[in-house]
Amino acid sequence: ILVILGASGDLTKRKLVPSLFHLALQGLLPDRFAVVGAARTEMDDEAFRQAMGEALNRFSPQVQDKPDAKSQFLSTLHY
Repeated sequence: ILVILGASGDLTKRKLVPSLFHLALQGLLPDRFAVVGAARTEMDDEAFRQAMGEALNRFSPQVQDKPDAKSQFLSTLHY
């Protein structure tokens, strides 16, 4: 489990989540991997996944070719 404090912020959207997605594409994350985000912004798991999905669309060029990998990766995110 990777815990990200300030998970609703810009660093998470621009750098951390796209980098983790890239690692997932390369098979470099464990099978039982999860991200737990924490921040003062009020949201639930689904809202967090949606926000990070939009961030991946914007900041990760690999996501366009891999919709299944994207949805599998997003399912590992929790808030």
